[in-house]
Amino acid sequence: TDASLTITGENNGSLKVSGSYHGIYVKSGTGDASLNINDASVVASSSSSYSGYAGVYVQSSVRATSSPQLSLKVNGGSLTASGGDGISFNVGSSGDIGATTSLTISDNV
Repeated sequence: TDASLTITGENNGSLKVSGSYHGIYVKSGTGDASLNINDASVVASSSSSYSGYAGVYVQSSVRATSSPQLSLKVNGGSLTASGGDGISFNVGSSGDIGATTSLTISDNV
């Protein structure tokens, strides 16, 4: 199935997350994976400085079927991501040659 995480802020809301490997990690089952940030200030970090570990990690599973779509949308607010990789998109199956990734920034981010 699809996996989606939406973070919405109110009254200048903020969120700070950190982890050993990833700050925010969204992984799908057989479908698409998305992270949406709306009007929130988000800081996501990985304490690892190695490539492959990221502040924000969006991944499709190795079981994904029919060209999964991976997306990160930031609408208003801000996103600061750090680690080995700040932001990482990972297509879990090498057979998904039709997979797409997108990063959308809007509303004075």
